[in-house]
Amino acid sequence: MESKQLHSIIGIWTNACRFLLAAVFIFSGFVKAVDPLGTQYKIQDYLEVFGWAASVPAFLPFLASVLQAMVEFCLGVYLLFGIRRRMTTLFVVLIMGVMTPLTLWLALSNPISDCGCFGDAVTLTNWETFGKNVLLLIAAVSVFKWGNRITPLVTKRFDWLVAMYTFLYISG
Repeated sequence: MESKQLHSIIGIWTNACRFLLAAVFIFSGFVKAVDPLGTQYKIQDYLEVFGWAASVPAFLPFLASVLQAMVEFCLGVYLLFGIRRRMTTLFVVLIMGVMTPLTLWLALSNPISDCGCFGDAVTLTNWETFGKNVLLLIAAVSVFKWGNRITPLVTKRFDWLVAMYTFLYISG
């Protein structure tokens, strides 16, 4: 009986983490897609802080802002619908694994006033951003570890349709 309860708790936890991550990634990706220039300026700020601004072609920050918005939005929708679970959870863990230490560095050294995670829609301090990312990293590791417990909202037969529509929506 205890094993059955643990199995249920892990399933509930995993799906709660999945919906939290989906909401954050969809919102963040959508906000960045609405204002790609704002994200471009934030990327340029990061490049200046690292001393890479002069060595990066002028078009690259804009391209990076568009790609970042598309990737975040698509990953959020994939999590929401429970499609491409292995790939999606791997990419979410990788993104959070990079962003969490970066935001710790931002919180400690404060070279940029806010990370730009949600564009101008929501402004967080660097410490708030780091706290958010720690929470999201825990959620990402959970969905990666127990991704087989994610309950898909569409069948495998139709997940390609959700993936294609999501990509077309955010790129349009």
